[in-house]
Amino acid sequence: MVYEFAVEPTLLNRWDQFRYLVEKFDVSQGRLISRFPEKWKRMVYESLAECKDVEKARIEEGLRRIDHRLLTTTRAYNDGGPSWLENAEASHLQKPFRAILAGENPRHHVEVIDGQGLDEASPLWAIPDPPRVPRLAANIAAAVGPFMKMGNVLILIDPNVRPNERRYASSLAALFEMARRADGSFPRRMELHIRYNPDADDAPTLEFIAGKCEKFLPAVVPAGANLKVRILTQRQGGKKLHERYLLTDIGCIKVDPGLDEGEAGENFELIRLGQELYRDLWTDYASDEPAFDCAQEIPINSKLGPRR
Repeated sequence: MVYEFAVEPTLLNRWDQFRYLVEKFDVSQGRLISRFPEKWKRMVYESLAECKDVEKARIEEGLRRIDHRLLTTTRAYNDGGPSWLENAEASHLQKPFRAILAGENPRHHVEVIDGQGLDEASPLWAIPDPPRVPRLAANIAAAVGPFMKMGNVLILIDPNVRPNERRYASSLAALFEMARRADGSFPRRMELHIRYNPDADDAPTLEFIAGKCEKFLPAVVPAGANLKVRILTQRQGGKKLHERYLLTDIGCIKVDPGLDEGEAGENFELIRLGQELYRDLWTDYASDEPAFDCAQEIPINSKLGPRR
């Protein structure tokens, strides 16, 4: 759904090229620029030595606003002689990028595409539409797994989660496990947001909801992952707590109709959200001034042993 691209820093040392390329990247478009290497932004700055003052100032300002288009990476980088492109080609062999955008392709690698005269019809550049996948745990986990591994924050939002029901337990277990990175780590902040409605006559009590979470969720959280459950309530006259999302610090995917497994023939519909809506949702659920009140927060400790 969301793909990592390596972009040669020197491609961005002209304002027209900078503006054209960076606007092609963010989660809603299915593309992120790899922060390859970690000093990637500094390498762009260093490439601006020949720019005129006005052009340089525009690019520097653009770089200050680009973080939501970047993907932090742990890829190795050799500063001891190989060029940026040679490093990218070597990294691609270990863990493929979607493509490498570069100014030249002297070794004629198929994964390297021309970043100067970008062919937007290139199969490596084109991004498929978000999939509609069978409403089974394995299918949604496979579809969104790469996206969930990309950030340091992962918040699953589904007001109707019932952790004692298999249809939720199966999908939550698959999603949490798919968030595990290659080195065995998980996003440092993992949360599950569900709803408590104290005003509904037939609604379960807060104690009942909390008890089910404490009893059943430890069996679906992988060892090594730290999960907090936040039981939220709507405010009088406030926003409605209804939609289902996978919210991270790099972007958001809407999941319809919910995070639970369904009947045979049903599908998950996955939608990449644009930056404006993403910023609103981050404020609503992840900021210090959220749109909902937290009736109770529950840390969940896994009952699962280490992976063998």
